[in-house]
Amino acid sequence: MSSSQSDGTKLTDEAQILLLSEVADMVASRRSLSNGLKLFENDSRAALGGAAKSIRENLEAGQTLPEAFGGITGRYSTAIQSTLRVVVATRSSELIYMLVALIRENSAERKQARLAAIGPFLQALISAVILFFVLPFVIESMASADLISADGYPLIARISEWLVIHRTAAAFAGLGLILILCGAFVRLAKHVTWKGQHYKNYAIFSRWLAAQLQMPSGHLEKPEINQAFGQLDLGTTIITAAEVAGLSEQWFECLERIREGYTALEELRIPEGCPSGVSQCVVELAKGTRAKDSIAADLRGVSELYQRRANHHGRLTLQVIPQIAAWGLMVFMMVMMLQAIILPLMEMLGGIVK
Repeated sequence: MSSSQSDGTKLTDEAQILLLSEVADMVASRRSLSNGLKLFENDSRAALGGAAKSIRENLEAGQTLPEAFGGITGRYSTAIQSTLRVVVATRSSELIYMLVALIRENSAERKQARLAAIGPFLQALISAVILFFVLPFVIESMASADLISADGYPLIARISEWLVIHRTAAAFAGLGLILILCGAFVRLAKHVTWKGQHYKNYAIFSRWLAAQLQMPSGHLEKPEINQAFGQLDLGTTIITAAEVAGLSEQWFECLERIREGYTALEELRIPEGCPSGVSQCVVELAKGTRAKDSIAADLRGVSELYQRRANHHGRLTLQVIPQIAAWGLMVFMMVMMLQAIILPLMEMLGGIVK
């Protein structure tokens, strides 16, 4: 076992993109992977250079491409292994490019999510500062200057005085409000994101399944990746798509039923929640009643549909919900100011006028 396999090398998304892109280019051009990987060994990013060197040494020691990548750990390690197994069995590097695009897309979505969370957090912070520091100080100052009467609002007056005196307690109360508001936002965002992630998973599953159905099989010409798995069977095709989409556990039982020879919809035990379009395509593949190219076209259509739905839920999470949270906090603070300052001040002014 190589050091990379025993210790593991965790790469950033950017490093994985660079490494996989190089592998895809080498496979597509039928050039030596060992020579291509040497370009990264002097990379200033130590993890990337070390990973490239370890993979090259594993390949030169006779390991297959998936085995050579066995020491790469992280979020996409399973997807990388599944993709490379298909690459070994085919002459196409299309799935590697698809995986690179997927990693880029997921990385961009995580950055957008972090940026989207800044707005609600700042709104919660501002609300906490106003509610536990600014408002009590203003109310206490106005009451001390006899600008408002505290007799009609004794509870607010006492709370304001206490918060002005006990700054540490006010800080903890503000922190608690921030945590509550941020927790409510995260819970709401997760509820919306879960449904969007379901659509996205099956968009990826359908896209990967369609791509494999249209791939030729055969041996790659380079010695270091010459170990082929033969003609891709339906079970291997499905499990590859499921592993990349993060659905392997759900599809495991169906995979076993397919390999046992079952073909009917009720016998395959397709996972609950699987879109009907995808289920029908899987049944037709199991039965062999339609041409693979025709089924692949249907799967690509399903993938596009579910990707649009996933994008819609992503927009709700990254744009609409933060805006709603910001407006909600703004209205909340306006109500608090109206109740604590403006109404007592208007009553005071009304008494003076009379």
